Formats: sequence, C-alpha cells, structure tokens
Amino acid sequence: TLDNSDSSLSYPLNFIDSEAPDFYWQDDHAGVTSVALSHRVPCRAYVFTERNLERQLLQDKLRDYDVGPGPSWGELQKGHDVTLPDGRLLRSDDYTQIPRVARRVIVAGDNDDPTLLADASVGSHLLIHEATYTQEVSERVGPWPQHSSAEQVARFAQQAQLPNLVLTHFSSRYQSGPHGTPNINQLAAEARQHYQGQLFLARDFDTYRLDKDLSLSCLTAENS
Repeated sequence: TLDNSDSSLSYPLNFIDSEAPDFYWQDDHAGVTSVALSHRVPCRAYVFTERNLERQLLQDKLRDYDVGPGPSWGELQKGHDVTLPDGRLLRSDDYTQIPRVARRVIVAGDNDDPTLLADASVGSHLLIHEATYTQEVSERVGPWPQHSSAEQVARFAQQAQLPNLVLTHFSSRYQSGPHGTPNINQLAAEARQHYQGQLFLARDFDTYRLDKDLSLSCLTAENS
C-alpha cells in the first residue's frame, strides 16, 4: 500500500508472525503467546501473562547477613543482583520474594470450541470469549457459522475453574433494551446456569480492571 500510494512513514513498522508455532512477544509488563482457535478463517486467542512483579525485601535475612539498609536494598528489590564492596555477591532471588501470583488474561477471537483453550486456562484469571448465541439458537442455526453459545463457554469456564469471564460478540438478534425480544439478558441467564464465577457481558467501550487480588471490575459501570 505504501509503495502504490507513494507514501512514507516517519517510524518503522515491525511485522510479527503471531501465527508462528513458537510465537512469543514481551515487553517490561507482559509476555504474550497465542492459541489457534476453530473458525471459518484463521483466528487466535492471545494469552497475556504479567511480568516483572514487584518484589518484597527479606529484610531480616539481609540483616542476618550483615547487610544494612542502603542502595543495595533498592537494587535487590528491583531484581538486580548486587556485589558488595567486600566482594560478596547478593542474588536478588535469594533476598526478595514475590508476594503474589502473576495476573494472566486470555482474549479470544471467533471460536466454536472453547476447549482449545484448556491448556492456556491453567493458571489464568480471566477469559474474554465470544458467546454469539444461546444454546437453543446455536443448535437451530447449525455448525456452519462456527461460533460458541453462552452455555458452551460457561460450561468450559466452570470446568477450567476460571474465576472471571467476560462474554462478547453477541448476535445482533439480541436486543439490549429492557423490552427487546430476544434479549441480551437471555445470554447472561444461560451463562449463569453453568458458571459460578464473576460474569460480565461486554459492551462497546467498556473498560475492565483485573486487580492484584485477582478480582475483576468494570470501570465503565462504576463511572456511569
């Protein structure tokens, strides 16, 4: 497109093959892997795992080793190993601990088989997944669209022991108004029959926060 339009950019473009079998990307905050899904065209789920969690100093252990407060404490807490003036090497892993688990989120694209995410769900705390139909409509429409029902996803999330679930990608037949028929609430009701964790139905422009205690909240709802 750039060549044909005789255009140029003032910044580089980096193309990353997220469909490669060994795909992995990371920055200072998260590592990302992908999982192939089942749909009429290639689709992926992306698994985001928190990196570089804050460390807690083992102060008593440092004092027992005759290392008092100072710049070395700060370096150890940042995850850096430290060599003291007397030549002793302090490894950050030996004198710090990480007091919580890394948050892990799965964001899935179109998919008619949630069980493909079974391995990725181990140790995950939030699944964002399509629920295009209720189970009754899904059976009536048939397999060709290759979408999931609310019941399918809810059953999987319950079996996988996922504590938080956000459903999205609803068929336009479901109305959001209080008197619309069929209603979006039917999807929520079906999911709640099979899933006991924290459940949300996504809306456009919603913002969610997965806190360090692994609880999920919708910030958009709090501010509306």
